[in-house]
Amino acid sequence: MPNLICLRGRDKGQDWELPIIDIEMGRAPTNHVVVHDPKASRQHCKLVMGESTIKIVDLKSRNGTKVEGAPVTDQVLHFDQIFQVGDSMFIISPKTLQARVSEILQVPEDQLEIGGKQWHEILWDELTRSRSMDALKQNSLTKFLETLREDQATEDTDRLVTTPLRPKLSVKDLQRPASGR
Repeated sequence: MPNLICLRGRDKGQDWELPIIDIEMGRAPTNHVVVHDPKASRQHCKLVMGESTIKIVDLKSRNGTKVEGAPVTDQVLHFDQIFQVGDSMFIISPKTLQARVSEILQVPEDQLEIGGKQWHEILWDELTRSRSMDALKQNSLTKFLETLREDQATEDTDRLVTTPLRPKLSVKDLQRPASGR
């Protein structure tokens, strides 16, 4: 079964397994998926679940429904297409959030840390990062590592400059003084 994953908004990190029924989304507690977002309408949109497709239908919401930033009244969704309800952002995924992060990090699911998880951030980064070489050079992890290396080099240089020099020793200094002389 496909999964609905919230990547941004108050419900970030939540995922829901989607049965093959129409799924209503909005602020009202009677919806299948309650969206805790003040900009979401009570009955905001509906996911129409077909055998091989999922279509999102806006239910004449006040702020509209967007797919990849563009307002829609209805549109077929593909896996990993980001859609917006209020200020919250969601995707439809073939796997759970935990399974997706496990795949990205190449760590078995049962070994992922359960407490304090920020899995939605890992998936968001994976979905939104650019695939061009220039963009890869500019991604946050690359920048972080470069900054770390630069800081380490600066720290090493500072240590060398501020460390007092040892007095030079000669062979004479190393010889034991002759006793009795």
